[in-house]
Amino acid sequence: MLKMAGQKKAGIMGSNIVKENNNYFSRMYAVYPDGIYRFYDKRHLFALGEEQDFLNLERKRLLQT
Repeated sequence: MLKMAGQKKAGIMGSNIVKENNNYFSRMYAVYPDGIYRFYDKRHLFALGEEQDFLNLERKRLLQT
C-alpha cells in the first residue's frame, strides 16, 4: 500500500486481519503518499461474516497528529 500510494500520489485506505499476541484484529490502514500511515482496529465487526466469532474487538485506535 505504501508503494502504491507513492506511485499514485494519493491516500489509500484498506483493511487486513492482523495477529498480535495470539489475538486477531480487523485493522484498517490509512496510507499517505509521503510514506506516513495510520491504523485503527475496528470496533464494529461484520456480523454476516461472523467476524465476531474469530476476531477481537478494538485494541488500538487511529493516532491523530
